[in-house]
Amino acid sequence: MALFSTSLGSSAPHNRPRIVRLVAVALPFTGLFAAGYVWHDSASGTASLLATPTTQSSAPARPFLMMRDGVWVTSAPSTVTPPVFSVAEAKVRDNEEVIGVTVGTEHRAYLVSAMSHRPASHVVNDLIGDQPLTMTYCDIARCARAFSGRQPGKPLDIGVAGLDLEGQRLVLKVGDLMYLQESGSPVGQDSKAAAFPYPPHDTVETTWGDWRQRHPNTTLYVGSLSDDRRSSNYACKS
Repeated sequence: MALFSTSLGSSAPHNRPRIVRLVAVALPFTGLFAAGYVWHDSASGTASLLATPTTQSSAPARPFLMMRDGVWVTSAPSTVTPPVFSVAEAKVRDNEEVIGVTVGTEHRAYLVSAMSHRPASHVVNDLIGDQPLTMTYCDIARCARAFSGRQPGKPLDIGVAGLDLEGQRLVLKVGDLMYLQESGSPVGQDSKAAAFPYPPHDTVETTWGDWRQRHPNTTLYVGSLSDDRRSSNYACKS
């Protein structure tokens, strides 16, 4: 079994985990590669493997990745209609980075730190009121894009496909098709497919303090409250 790794860079702020290596494992006699992210938690100084090869005896604890059409493909599911909190309920530092959106008369912000760790965190298929809106964020490229749908009450079905070959850009999936998150361009054998099926929606990248002052009735997405990265800085008042 051969093992190699390559650096993905370290431009992320020191106060949140950084993905630092893409690790690939050659599977003997198969011609396939298994891969995984290794992220470094600057606060604790620990590193963890995000994806590990499957075995017959045990399922992987974390998403499994393989190469497909020049994309490191992951099986990670997206987040769908998660809990959100009001300004009064949220206990978040004013200097935390957020991505804000407005849908009709409603406003919502998404913590950048909540969308910057495990693969599943990079896509949130949400409903704002009854309007579908999907927020996506690539913490390597620091690219935020939102997409809207037309069918009230039904979240969009956008997933995390993985990373491009260079490990620098998030790839999304809709059905069996893959698209670059930053451009909406089809990827790999899907390059002749139709353009990304959902229109983009305007976003605002700012701080929580600025957003809540401008929109006091906003709601806030803070990520999974069961995630081991949640601390008192991201807790919500009971």
